[in-house]
Amino acid sequence: MEELKNKWCIDLEEILQCLVCYERPITPIYQCDGGHHICHMCRLKLFNCPMCQGRYNGSRSFLAEHLALKLDEIKTSLILPPKEVKVDTISTQTDYVEIKEKEEEKEEEENIQVVKLSQPQAAKGSFPCRLAKCTFEGPHSRMLSHLNYFHKDRLVQSESLNGREYSRQWEMDHLSNIVFDLAFFIQKMGIFFLITSIDAAGDFTGNVQMVHNNNTAHEFKYKLEIKGNGRSCSYEGFPRSCRTLVEKTFKNSLHIASQNIQRLVCNKNKFTCIFTLTRDEPKSVTK
Repeated sequence: MEELKNKWCIDLEEILQCLVCYERPITPIYQCDGGHHICHMCRLKLFNCPMCQGRYNGSRSFLAEHLALKLDEIKTSLILPPKEVKVDTISTQTDYVEIKEKEEEKEEEENIQVVKLSQPQAAKGSFPCRLAKCTFEGPHSRMLSHLNYFHKDRLVQSESLNGREYSRQWEMDHLSNIVFDLAFFIQKMGIFFLITSIDAAGDFTGNVQMVHNNNTAHEFKYKLEIKGNGRSCSYEGFPRSCRTLVEKTFKNSLHIASQNIQRLVCNKNKFTCIFTLTRDEPKSVTK
């Protein structure tokens, strides 16, 4: 049953995607004369439907809004599945409460098992490569082969044994006007871009993007930490989809001013960068 619910989640995510930005829209959801729905933000930028060129007349897609609510209910049930409690015939209300409490404690201690996380399934739509000035944009299924062929020196292939966490650290030089970017293919987690740069003034910026839609990217959290000379600066947040506009991605980044970076670098003008990726782990009850 849970496998079927997972499939419903994936199918509904694809059905609900906005035709323009490929993200799952939130209420209100609008539609054109032909019935194709679009998210609120993209609707403000367009007069005609990109699918059929139909006009937008302010009509809302209540079906899409209802499906979005149903999708949230399915996801909630997957994370917090209902418990089946067997109640025997008992004589008093006090006995009932005590027995029920004991049964619940026993379930929590013995019957809760960890659900192993698998790699998110491929998403629909096109995704841009964020390494250097690469202009490639293609389907999710082609990104890894592209990275292997054109950016093998910038691709880190690794594995997360449980699909929940991954960490890597390295040293960086504090130089002006440089961009240091890496692609990570982490088995059981997905493909991520780590983009760090130091501008002409010496200010540092770093963020993480995922080759997927924002709904799936928000299952993960990343931490980017800069350390040196006994000091550290860090940022924790959700990775954004690599389809996200640059100005929005910039807000979701670690920013360190040049004067603060100077306090972190060692006498060799280097500092340590630590990238940590985590994923929430749902639990389910089994008998």
